[in-house]
Amino acid sequence: MRQLPSASNFALLLALCVVCGARSAHAEWKSVREVTLGTAQVLEQGSLTFGVITPLAYGINNRLTLQSHPVLNLLLVPNLTARMRLFEQGEVIVSATASARASLYQAGSRSVDVAAVKPLGTDGQPRALHEPGAPGLLDFGVVGTWYAAPQWALSATPMYALRTGTHAGVCETTSDCPGQHDCIENRCIGEDTSSQGVALGLETHWLPRPSDLLVLGTTLRWNLSASEADRPAVHLYWAHAFTTWANRAHLLVGLNFGRFEVRSVFGSTGGVLPLMPFVDLWWRL
Repeated sequence: MRQLPSASNFALLLALCVVCGARSAHAEWKSVREVTLGTAQVLEQGSLTFGVITPLAYGINNRLTLQSHPVLNLLLVPNLTARMRLFEQGEVIVSATASARASLYQAGSRSVDVAAVKPLGTDGQPRALHEPGAPGLLDFGVVGTWYAAPQWALSATPMYALRTGTHAGVCETTSDCPGQHDCIENRCIGEDTSSQGVALGLETHWLPRPSDLLVLGTTLRWNLSASEADRPAVHLYWAHAFTTWANRAHLLVGLNFGRFEVRSVFGSTGGVLPLMPFVDLWWRL
């Protein structure tokens, strides 16, 4: 049996902390400085957040937070995110962030009929192209947050991303794909199995009441491999903190607007959606 990676061991340890922890959950936010969702803020030492969909996050110390999703780990997709606060001066916090995800699922390969797609080579022969599988991801950058008021914050996150896998994105036609790729079953498939890009995330956080949080943000991406901009993504979240229900749970409801690939962790693709709703329950200990 394949041994689980270290990221899985980390997630299992966090899960044990959840089961054995005796502290009650935190509910309302006293100020927007306590918000860690999309900001440069890190968890306090020993603090823990977890949810149905939200990954497990743990404050190693007052400067470093580690995060991992246990479901992906159990599905042989180890993942880990780290956020370290670099400095805090007045109303500004700047942190470094990095995340990695890799799939241990190995997909096969297949030959593509040249009658069905444009040949990728000059010899006019079908090439053995990899069947799409779950890609690996590596990104790092910085996130800066300015606390404009006790209930208002603005955040910016410039990032660099490297994606490795067996397809270079989703598509409707071959013109949506980078060079030396063809659009096959809504996937850009070709010989080049990696892509690079940069992104800028912008978010505003508003705390109208201690129990409610509104988040509006956008992500602008530039595909370095294709030398073109990706479609911007916009998201709107509302979080509500219950003071008594479900051990002071937080309800998170949101809408994501953009171009979203529907696929399983093992790579099967179901198409592209322009809108993706989001609902989750999470807790902070």
